[in-house]
Amino acid sequence: MEDIKRKIGTGIPINIEDNPRREGKEHVKAMRSVQGSAIISRQVPQKLKNLEIFTISIEIGNIHFRKALCDLGASINLMSLSIYEKLRLQSIDRSLVHPKGVLEDVLAKVCSFINSVDFVILNFEEDREIPILLDRPFLATSKSTIDLEKNKFTMKINGETKIFKCGHQQDEVDKKKL
Repeated sequence: MEDIKRKIGTGIPINIEDNPRREGKEHVKAMRSVQGSAIISRQVPQKLKNLEIFTISIEIGNIHFRKALCDLGASINLMSLSIYEKLRLQSIDRSLVHPKGVLEDVLAKVCSFINSVDFVILNFEEDREIPILLDRPFLATSKSTIDLEKNKFTMKINGETKIFKCGHQQDEVDKKKL
């Protein structure tokens, strides 16, 4: 086993008896060794932030939303009741139960792309900063691809391609604009 550990170049013990954690803080020395840190930096990719959610700018009707949340885990598009009332759109079923209704075929503009989007209207307190939640079907309709390593979000519609920054970089770009 020691031969294998030497080839790998780590100071991580294979069995419990060799574990330096049992003897106090000596395990820290193993991680600080020059040889070990060089191997770790060469072989282990940098840990990336979770980009399961990011924001994009979207326009519905004559209202521009600077930040609409794209959630890779969401299966429906959501809109608060207050946003729905501001847009003066008519829901399909005109129901007054929770959810408040469903809007179908709402035209949403992202840059020069126009998509037809369905929204579920819920009566919840609007988030002033991010009032719209966009789902996987919205992203799939626009043939979106997301490069999590480069924080790049690409939309393709009718042969035209647009590339956006997403994740934490998007927030930094927005802060610089203010």
